[in-house]
Amino acid sequence: MNAKQKLAAEFVELLKQQRKEHNERGRFLGYAERLAARIRLCGICGSWVGNGTTYSMLVSPQEDGLSVLICDNSHCYKTVLRDLSAVLRDRQIVLVGELGQSCGRIILDENDVLHCADYGTFLREDTLLRNELHDMQNDGLSESEA
Repeated sequence: MNAKQKLAAEFVELLKQQRKEHNERGRFLGYAERLAARIRLCGICGSWVGNGTTYSMLVSPQEDGLSVLICDNSHCYKTVLRDLSAVLRDRQIVLVGELGQSCGRIILDENDVLHCADYGTFLREDTLLRNELHDMQNDGLSESEA
């Protein structure tokens, strides 16, 4: 093997190595992107209470996205209005109806307020309950000081 052939063989070998590293890096970045999307989706899981409405929303993870139950609490019990799914599409959380049709977007803003398509805004139920407990404890302290 002359020097030119040896150099060409080395170049081909280095090219194969670079291609393999590139493919591994691409697989890793793809996995990292899917993981980040899953974390973003799971960030809205939980129980939400309508802000100024009688609606509530229960969000839980499912295999390919989220399960979203929109409920009406105007009676002494919850009535399920819609059983939807939510998926990540083009970096947006999109509600999907029973027939696969898009039903609007879900946006969690910087104030931890969830905007859900035509259903309005929602606040985390646990946050509301903690605030109410804190207010009751503060009221108790105020009354004992008087």
